[in-house]
Amino acid sequence: MSNGNLSIGDPNDDSASVRATIGKSSGKWYWEVTGYSTGFEVGVATSGASLSLQIGKDAFGWGLLSLAGQSSKRNNGVAVNYGNPHTAGMVLGVALDMDAGTVSFYQNGTSLGVAFSGLSGTMYPMASTVNDTPTVVATAN
Repeated sequence: MSNGNLSIGDPNDDSASVRATIGKSSGKWYWEVTGYSTGFEVGVATSGASLSLQIGKDAFGWGLLSLAGQSSKRNNGVAVNYGNPHTAGMVLGVALDMDAGTVSFYQNGTSLGVAFSGLSGTMYPMASTVNDTPTVVATAN
């Protein structure tokens, strides 16, 4: 973490996740992540999500996995093709609607539609680096 805790990097060339400390249980929220090169994942998770796993590898996270040449949504270890193939510098957006219990993702400002529904409780923004991407650096806004 750096840049006032808005940037994440992976100096060990290994998978790592960070989760925000303030969760949301109501309202509509949107944030973007940009600046990474070959692979990254953004999404939401409960406080039970493992920080040693990428988002969506357990039942407590819902993410958009963006790797070179592919894009998929993932929850509980199940990845489904979703969105356009990743390109370096692609801006990934997360739209969390806790009033409706949904999360939608955006690529370069274009909505990919609702990715997951039925979310409840408190959700936290989360980001993950991917183990085949050395020194990934991404910044949230």
